[in-house]
Amino acid sequence: MKTFVIVEFWKSRQNEVLPAFYIRTTIFRMFIWGVLEILAGRTVCQNGLNLTYDEGTSLRMHSIAYSRDDQIAISGIITESDSALQGMFIALLDTLGNVADWINIHDPEGIAILANDSEVGMSVSEDNTIIISFNFLGRPAFGTALYQPGYDIVINEYGIGSALTIIPQDIVRASGGYLLTGLYQFDNYQVDGFIVKINDKGEKQWMQTYGHPVYWENSRTITMVDENEYLISGTRYQWENEPIFYHGWACAIDSLGNKKWEWEATEDEVPNRGIMSIQYDSTNDEWVYVSFLEKPVFVPDLGHDVDLSVPVLVRRDTSMNLISYKEYDPYSYSGYMGALEKSRDGGWFAAGRITCLTEESPYNDCNIESGRILKLANDGELEWSVIDTAFFHTELGSRSYLSGVTESPSGSVYAVGWANNYDDNEVYRSFGWLLKITKDGCVDTLCTTTSFIQQIENQQEKVKVFPNPASDYMIAEIGENAPNAKYIELFDPMGQLVTRMDLRAGVNVLSLRDVVSGLYVWHVLNENGSAVGTVKIIVQGE
Repeated sequence: MKTFVIVEFWKSRQNEVLPAFYIRTTIFRMFIWGVLEILAGRTVCQNGLNLTYDEGTSLRMHSIAYSRDDQIAISGIITESDSALQGMFIALLDTLGNVADWINIHDPEGIAILANDSEVGMSVSEDNTIIISFNFLGRPAFGTALYQPGYDIVINEYGIGSALTIIPQDIVRASGGYLLTGLYQFDNYQVDGFIVKINDKGEKQWMQTYGHPVYWENSRTITMVDENEYLISGTRYQWENEPIFYHGWACAIDSLGNKKWEWEATEDEVPNRGIMSIQYDSTNDEWVYVSFLEKPVFVPDLGHDVDLSVPVLVRRDTSMNLISYKEYDPYSYSGYMGALEKSRDGGWFAAGRITCLTEESPYNDCNIESGRILKLANDGELEWSVIDTAFFHTELGSRSYLSGVTESPSGSVYAVGWANNYDDNEVYRSFGWLLKITKDGCVDTLCTTTSFIQQIENQQEKVKVFPNPASDYMIAEIGENAPNAKYIELFDPMGQLVTRMDLRAGVNVLSLRDVVSGLYVWHVLNENGSAVGTVKIIVQGE
């Protein structure tokens, strides 16, 4: 068992040497974080969290669930320089993101790399047993790991003779065990969805595949209606031959894996794209899922169209007839929701990503990729939207993504994913990423439920602050739209004034040598003391 140390970013590090595994608090966001104003009279929300986790050469968090003992269960992938050590992990965190338990999982034979897809399922049973799934890269097999705190982890491998690749993607609790679904590629390269039933010990009971003899199917999710009906769903697609399509697809099966009915969205339906994550709404006897709409935008430099996308929440009856759908702007390059969960108030949470916020440069200037959380009412009306990231490189932007979401009994929302970053040697690597968002839609001390695009545009015109993070100094450049900027005030995360400095038009160099490491908010004020700009910045000690 490993020992973990929490490093609080806002405390002075005093040149200490960090352990091999550490947690970095990195509360910083694209440009949005700097533009959300804390104006007089505005309510400051209860604190949330924005944490990154680091181990090995790369770490990705994929799945999250709230356990039965008020802990947060996490799973994902760890990459190591030694390929035999590349594998999965299961972690238990408290509600503040502190690590209570962490188990690394490797190939028992020490040969294959363990991996899974970017959005995967995880199940936590009533006795607090956590189960995750993965595939063995290099041999036609997939596996499960069952872990109950206080007991040894149990790893099972399921070899499938004629398969080239098996990628499990979702797990649900079923009578006497679990059902797993995902992508099954035959030795002739045909791809179908599959279901495997295992018992409580992880022993395989039966397996079935489902799909069209010509087209390919990818089953992303499995959902229970009752003990005798389950739905696998995802995509039926064809991309090597005409016609090229990417349709929503679903297949209902009974408790023994027998197909009850099958459905595919037609090309003339709107929406008709793949099902990313689906839930059964027993109150209305309907299927609710997240998908996306696309529209082409011509990019002159490329000489062809680039598809921008926008996430949608879709409702269908039990026969998959369309009832309604709602879309959630803005369109962005590869912007979609990959996870959907019910909220305790009867609504929904969706998690995914958003990239390239403007249509003027949807591809060539795509250097902003951030996680996004939507809180939706039961009818799909948007209640709040949070867009966030963990790191931001001055030239390369951000590369962050959310793939799982859950809710605590108190109403706080937890989402996981990963954030890519460059270290001092410009090596690209991933960090596990955890967001805690309050039920009001707040992260840390700033609400992010505002019209962010307009605020980004306004903020960029008023004030630019760089570098960010900063150490010895910071440069504040006052734009033409903020000619009355006279002072800049620095506040810590608790809202306490740290220092105040005079400003002049143009470029200002501000010393940070006496400022303790941490997250701060700068307020740019006019001569009357009114805010004309606000910027969040991280100060790093030597």
